[in-house]
Amino acid sequence: MTDNMTARNDKVIRRERQPLCNIPGVEPEVDVYDLLVQQQQIDEMEDFDTVDADELAEDIKKVLCETDPNMRRYLDTKPEEVSKFKIEYDNYPTPMRGPNNGVDVLVCFAKNWSKDWGGEIITFEECDPKDVIASYPGRIVVNKNEAWIKVSQPNVRAEEELKYLFFTLSN
Repeated sequence: MTDNMTARNDKVIRRERQPLCNIPGVEPEVDVYDLLVQQQQIDEMEDFDTVDADELAEDIKKVLCETDPNMRRYLDTKPEEVSKFKIEYDNYPTPMRGPNNGVDVLVCFAKNWSKDWGGEIITFEECDPKDVIASYPGRIVVNKNEAWIKVSQPNVRAEEELKYLFFTLSN
């Protein structure tokens, strides 16, 4: 792999390689959407491992575009860099830099997740944590600029895996 490529769940993601602290003056800009994906939908979903990630990303994109007028510009775009990932207490997720030509979308598909189990989404301004957003079943987090974002690892008391769908929508 070259320096500007990262493997995530067998998919290659092309992003500029840049240290976490090397983006001066970029303040995180995220939107959080709750209740667009219902707990019942997550409970009724077949096994997360077997669900088609591309179809799921397309469905989430449509819901976002129908709900938020600011997201409608992405209605005709195809989700890119689509991946599913699971995080357990012994994983150390890598921060992701937001795109400079679109948005990154994270969707929590954990069933019955408790905020006491950790797994928060953390945004960074330069080197410092800026916002901490609790993981919650069905919660959608949209990163709108180049700021870094990270899903933190759950703590050892977590009774199940933290599951996320990730994709990018380009302008």
